[in-house]
Amino acid sequence: MNKTANRSKWLTVANAALHMDCSTKTIRRLIATGDLQATYLTPRAMRVSVESLDALIKANSTNQWGGAA
Repeated sequence: MNKTANRSKWLTVANAALHMDCSTKTIRRLIATGDLQATYLTPRAMRVSVESLDALIKANSTNQWGGAA
């Protein structure tokens, strides 16, 4: 298995915030409410699933132009 491909599926909280264009506090709130999937590597090192970020974006996106999404 390719280690680089495996690493790209999980982001730090800071990188997840950049991906979503929001604060790290918002990412932590979304994790706490169960809207984002995350795992702890150590008691202080959390990683966020890219798939759950993309799913959250897709579920909450709106199509403001009225065309096909």
